Formats: sequence, structure tokens, C-alpha cells
Amino acid sequence: MIRAGGPRRARGTWRAPWTVMPYATNSQLPERIRSCLPTHAQDIFRAAFNAAYARYGPGNEARAFRIAWAAVKRSYVHPRARIWISRARAEHTIPLRRRPVGVHGVRKH
Repeated sequence: MIRAGGPRRARGTWRAPWTVMPYATNSQLPERIRSCLPTHAQDIFRAAFNAAYARYGPGNEARAFRIAWAAVKRSYVHPRARIWISRARAEHTIPLRRRPVGVHGVRKH
């Protein structure tokens, strides 16, 4: 039986026509990303962007950038402008910000 998209192929043999990785190395990342992220975070960004680009195609670069930033934010925090530190390190160095407590111990919104 031939489907509308062509003959049926074995599982795992289909490849998207846009399988070329947009960023093969960290030096190819945009300057904004290279200047603010540490090397390990750049690796995370590049891998997530390339995977999203391969999955969603060349028309969805904005989506791939959002996915890549979300992947970085899972491992790093951004406490101040242009400074990113790993979450494991941040738990020990940055005090947690707490909302002020109002009357009767109820937190203000």
C-alpha cells in the first residue's frame, strides 16, 4: 500500500531535509550568547538549539531559540546583568529572596 506521502519506510530511516546543524561549535553562536554565557552553558544552548532546529525545521528559529534558553535556565540562574552561574553553586552563594511578611504572618502579594 502506498500512502499519500510516498512509500512506507522502515522505522528510523526518515531524516529531515534540514539535518545540517546551524551551530557546529560555540564560536559560531551569536556574539550576545558567547559574551554572557559560560562555556558549559554555551554547550547546553548549542545542543538544545540544534536539536530543536532539527525537530521543527528552518522556519522556526525563534522557537528553537526559546527552547535553547529554557534549557540553559534549567541549569543556570541569572542573578545580575550579564552574570550566569550554575544552580548548584547558586544554592550555596545567593540568599533566597523572600516576599515580605504582612500582618499575621500572611505573605504579601
